[in-house]
Amino acid sequence: MPTRWLHQTLYMLGSAPGVTAAEADQMIRCVQAAARLWEPMRVTYGPAVISAQSVTLRVSPVEPAAQLHGAVLTAAAAVIGDRAPPPPNVPYWGHMTLAYANSAIDDGPLLSWLAAHPVEPVTVTVRAIHLVRQSYRDRLFRWAPVAAVPLGRGQ
Repeated sequence: MPTRWLHQTLYMLGSAPGVTAAEADQMIRCVQAAARLWEPMRVTYGPAVISAQSVTLRVSPVEPAAQLHGAVLTAAAAVIGDRAPPPPNVPYWGHMTLAYANSAIDDGPLLSWLAAHPVEPVTVTVRAIHLVRQSYRDRLFRWAPVAAVPLGRGQ
């Protein structure tokens, strides 16, 4: 995945039918109000985890991101009601995706390489969350920024 598209997903609204520009603006305002409750947060990404679909980095602590996830779910439901995708029935799993598989692979060589080249955890400060428009072409996910929502009371 190109580095400019590295991200930690809080919520995918993509399957909601017919979200208007006015509704998106209203969701942004709801998320802005909620984001003021959180100060910028330090999170650590790593170690790497391999699944059938991707290579990801775990995030810790997960609870602040899970709370932001809940705030975004609440904003979507408040604005578009039953058109919002239903909340997942599993706990929020915070992660950053490094690579997506676009076909079946033998993960043995990748597991061996990661064992020989462990990914060191990286700690960063998250200062904002972003609303993006997602598309998929040329075997790549792409994100176009729509709005940045800063975290913190001073915003």
